[in-house]
Amino acid sequence: MVVVPIHSFCRQSFSQLLLFPYLVMRVSLLVGLFAGLSQAATDLYTTWEVDPNCAEYGTTLANAYMSSSLMVDKALKDLEKIQKARPQPARLTRSTIAEIRDWDRIARAVTNMFGFRPDRGGHSKTEEHMGAVLYVFERMNKALQGPNNVPERGYARSYDKPLIMCGTSEWEWIARNKPDPNDPAGRKLSESKYELMKKPEAVEGELAPVEPPGAWVHGTRYIDNNYPAHVRICIRESTHAVTMTRWDLITFCKPFLDGILPNTESLVDRKNRFNIGDTLDPLLSSHIERVMIHEFAHYYGADGYGTDLDRVVHDYQAVSPEGDLVWTGADGKGTRTKPSGDNPPKRIAYSYVRASRLAVSHTGNNAGNSGPKKATFNAENFAYFAIMAYVDNFDWSGDGTAKEVVAD
Repeated sequence: MVVVPIHSFCRQSFSQLLLFPYLVMRVSLLVGLFAGLSQAATDLYTTWEVDPNCAEYGTTLANAYMSSSLMVDKALKDLEKIQKARPQPARLTRSTIAEIRDWDRIARAVTNMFGFRPDRGGHSKTEEHMGAVLYVFERMNKALQGPNNVPERGYARSYDKPLIMCGTSEWEWIARNKPDPNDPAGRKLSESKYELMKKPEAVEGELAPVEPPGAWVHGTRYIDNNYPAHVRICIRESTHAVTMTRWDLITFCKPFLDGILPNTESLVDRKNRFNIGDTLDPLLSSHIERVMIHEFAHYYGADGYGTDLDRVVHDYQAVSPEGDLVWTGADGKGTRTKPSGDNPPKRIAYSYVRASRLAVSHTGNNAGNSGPKKATFNAENFAYFAIMAYVDNFDWSGDGTAKEVVAD
């Protein structure tokens, strides 16, 4: 059976348990204020199906989608700037100095989040690491600007639109010998979904396969996780959201959504109210726009049929400042000592600090643990780069703290 990439975004430290409120901003106001930045972004409901179980969060999700579209568009524009040579004006003026500083701000953010240093002569869009970053942001931006999603028929090629859900209560377990609720003839699931329910082929050295006991069903989506007790989405209370590319599905988890208060401002609103010394962590650790862009990086960063045999944007294991892999110890804290057991829990590269460490290259035994090959395929790095690009009145690189934008 093909293992499907399932990406979840969780809080993993005390600081990340702090949920900050979110101010709903009218979509019309957003478009009016930022029409000069981007072409009018499409509405969430144009490119995505939003499940009825999201009814109470509909406005929050729609406004976060609009804000995310502005941030992603700005991230792509920043990347386009450094594909051109760093400005070398014949004479320095306030305008040309600002252009140099802006190029350097973007270059530092790219190095900080993706681990490669942009070429001052103009960074080729076909260079390996730049190409990996552009693949995600270009597809994401195209979809968010609409009117069609990317890919247009999704990875499963089975649904008109990908689906956003809020929680998992709508999923129903159907045993293999029970009627398929979507089959007009009322056949058993094992008959109507034979390919899904047939016994997997034996693999040498592994346990003998058994027939799947059933599947979780919602609408026309069937998840065959062989686990009747739980659909295994949003398992932990700390999980913010889960992306399942093969099913064209993003689920925002109820504990996360219920922690978003409706009377505080979005990142777009707040742009001009950040101050020198403000930090990205924990200020934005649970912000819905960051989580949304993180999940979109998983979704739009895939290809093929959205399986783990295709292109995958991961949630990679975190590393220490020296590049050692970090695990979760028995006390819940990070440790460089691998715990005993077959599948010890990994610390994941969530948060600005962990994302930035993942971008740093190391040598020796730690050479493969981090660096641009990891960072350009890690969802969290895309979310933070979009934030750093949008809030461009400060330089956030290096330590995640707001600093004056200066030239190198």
